[in-house]
Amino acid sequence: MKRVPLKRTTPLRPRKRWVNRKRHSTPPPAPHDELRFARMRRIGCLACRMNRLRGIATATFRKSDIEIHHILSGGRRIGHAATICLCHYHHQGKRLPFTHEGYKAQAEIFGPSLERDPRCFRAMYGSEMDLLEQQNALLVGELCPT
Repeated sequence: MKRVPLKRTTPLRPRKRWVNRKRHSTPPPAPHDELRFARMRRIGCLACRMNRLRGIATATFRKSDIEIHHILSGGRRIGHAATICLCHYHHQGKRLPFTHEGYKAQAEIFGPSLERDPRCFRAMYGSEMDLLEQQNALLVGELCPT
């Protein structure tokens, strides 16, 4: 039996070049959102701040470790106003302060990471909405120091 090639019903389209763009559920931040992010970075990581008040070691060693975490609802970002500031360790737990030790050993020293151990993180530092209230109170306090 002779093989007959299939005919293509639609013409071939040129392949689109793949572009590495992150798709988020929020539009790019407005200038007032960027100002909020800059003020949050000046305040620093909320988890490290709570560790300092409790007498526990902090994981923030460089200002470049500070990241903005968007709070999610149903897997989608609520908005740029619903953001908290965490260091890279407490946010994602990937860039460990001590490279020769694993995450579990460092979690005992610095506390849990939100991405790696969300239940323990919420048990130790509170829910994300509680942290958002603290973040907003710190931002208001930064505007109106007494």
